Amino acid sequence: IFLGEIVTPDWDCFHSRHPFAEMHAIARAVGGCPVYVSDRVDEINPDVLQKLVLPDGTVYRAQLPGRPTRDSMFEDIQTDGVSALKIWNRNDVNGVLGVFNVQGYGWSQDQHDYANFFPQGAPQVEAKLKASDIEGFVGPQSGQSSDLFALYSFQEQKASLVGPHDSITRNLPANASDVYIVAPFISLGAQRFAPLGCVDMYNGGGAVTKVEVVSHEDKVNDHSRVNSKTGNENAAAVHVRGVGRFLMVSSVPLSKVTLTAEVEGSQASELQFRTFETGYQDSSIEKQYTITEVILPHSNDPSEDQIPVRKLHVSF
Repeated sequence: IFLGEIVTPDWDCFHSRHPFAEMHAIARAVGGCPVYVSDRVDEINPDVLQKLVLPDGTVYRAQLPGRPTRDSMFEDIQTDGVSALKIWNRNDVNGVLGVFNVQGYGWSQDQHDYANFFPQGAPQVEAKLKASDIEGFVGPQSGQSSDLFALYSFQEQKASLVGPHDSITRNLPANASDVYIVAPFISLGAQRFAPLGCVDMYNGGGAVTKVEVVSHEDKVNDHSRVNSKTGNENAAAVHVRGVGRFLMVSSVPLSKVTLTAEVEGSQASELQFRTFETGYQDSSIEKQYTITEVILPHSNDPSEDQIPVRKLHVSF
C-alpha cells in the first residue's frame, strides 16, 4: 500500500507448474506488476501462462499496483478461518478484482515461526464482491454515472449484473482463487452495453482500451475513456487488443458485429457471433439482458510483431 505510491512493487517470480500456480498467476494478473517465472525450460506449464501472456509475449498489465480492498485490509486472511483476500486494480475501461483463500499458514507468536493453523485442512471462506471494491470506480469521483455493472468470473465463466454497491457472494474452498472483470454499463440511447473483454485471460478486461458510443448526451468522459458523440444512437466502437473469445453484455441482442483496424477507412470484416441469456431482467426496459460472444482473429498483417489495437463495431 505504501511502497506502491513511489515504486512499482515486484511480486517476484513463480513456478507455472506448481499446485498453487494458478493462484500465483491470478495474483500477477491483478497486481499491475512485471510478470516472470522461474521454471526450468522443460517444466513450463503453457496452460497457465497462456492465460497470463498474449501470443506476442505482452501482458494485460493493470494500471496500478494491486491493493487490498477496504474490507479485507485489516482482516486476518491467513488464520481467522473466515476471511478472504481481495485485491483490486483498474484497466483503461474495466476494473479487475481478484479473490483468494489463503487461510492456513501464518506467523505463530508462540512458536516464533510460520505454522499450520488448520492441520485438519483449511476451511472454505465466503467473499462479498461488488463494483465499489474498485477504488474510484463508483460515485462522483469516478467521472461516470453508471448504475449497473457486470461482474464476470473467470473460473465460473458467469456474469452477474449488480448495482454499484450491491454484492455477490463467492465461496472459495481451501487454496482456491478467482478473478473478476468489473465492467460498467454504458448507455446508448435506450439501450445498455458493457464490453467485458477477452475472457480466457486472467485479466481479460485489459483487452478493452477505449469505448466510443453514440448517446443523446453530447459528452466526453476522459476518466473512463468512454467517449460519446451525437449521431446514430444504436452503435458503438470498442477498441480492443487481443485474440480469442470476446464477450459483451447488452440489454438487447446485437444485430451486427464488424472488426476493422484503428485507422479510419480500414476495410471491415463482419464477425459471426453467438448470444446467451444472462438471467437478468431489467424492469425499466422489460427485456432480458444477453451476452454476445465473438472470436477475435489473429491479424493478417505479417509486419506487425505485436497484437494491434483494433475497432470492434457493434450495432443493435
